[in-house]
Parts: sequence; structure tokens; C-alpha cells
Amino acid sequence: MYDFKHMRLVPKPRQRVLVTSDIHGHIDHLRAVLQKARFCADDLLIIVGDILEKGPDSLRTLRYVMQLCAEWRAIALIGNVDYWLWEQIEALRSHPENAEAFLRHIRHI
Repeated sequence: MYDFKHMRLVPKPRQRVLVTSDIHGHIDHLRAVLQKARFCADDLLIIVGDILEKGPDSLRTLRYVMQLCAEWRAIALIGNVDYWLWEQIEALRSHPENAEAFLRHIRHI
């Protein structure tokens, strides 16, 4: 069904570990918080879910978080809102006739 990963997090000596959650598509707020915390290449950011929906820019937020994860500067966990969207997208595979209604919904997130 879904491929969940389990990993042990062992920060490097003196490495700061920053934790945030509930970004909800607010990339500007996320960047402001990281700037205020002086987030740098030596830090590790852990995002405890809810990256998407509700805010003005879910796609840009998702791309930014994916970039940080690809650079091993962040670890993102899936939240309940993210999981719900994932389930909806998966459901479209077996019920493509619902795609139009789903697209109408996500245009507002």
C-alpha cells in the first residue's frame, strides 16, 4: 500500500536540529521563521507534517521542502492534511471520473 520509512536520527556533534510543523502552504512564513532562526547549511530541519493546504502557495512550499530534503537539510514527515491529499490522489487512479471535482477543490488550497 504505502511505503513508510523508519530511520534513526543521529545529529552531528553541535548540529542544531530545528523542528516545525503546520506550514500549510505558507512558504513566506516558513522562510521568515528559518531566517529568524538563522537556519544554515549545518542545521537540520525536521518538518512534522501539514506542509500543504490552507495557505496561498502549497505547490511552491512543497517544492521548497522537497529541495531542502534533497539536499539533506530537512526531513519531512507526512501530516494528516498531507496524508488526506495523498489518499485523494491515489483514489483518482481507480475513480478518474472524480478528477474534475478534486481539481476544483485543490485550486482553492
